[in-house]
Amino acid sequence: MVARRLPSIYLEGLAATGHVVDARLEGCGVPGRARVVCRLVDGEVAESQCMDERGARRLLMVIREYIGLSRLIVRGCGA
Repeated sequence: MVARRLPSIYLEGLAATGHVVDARLEGCGVPGRARVVCRLVDGEVAESQCMDERGARRLLMVIREYIGLSRLIVRGCGA
């Protein structure tokens, strides 16, 4: 499956609105650089650009936090 490459802010938005199932870190083949790969609810895969590994780890942490918060943000609004 071909992953769509999206800006990191788009991945954060997808996670915050409940469209990301899980996320992981993946190497880029360049030492010290990595990307975040997200599996979406529709089965597609989206990934960030290759970036400094520290930045990728921080992005992963933010996306995972948004995945948890999306249950409250998306599903909790009408309750």
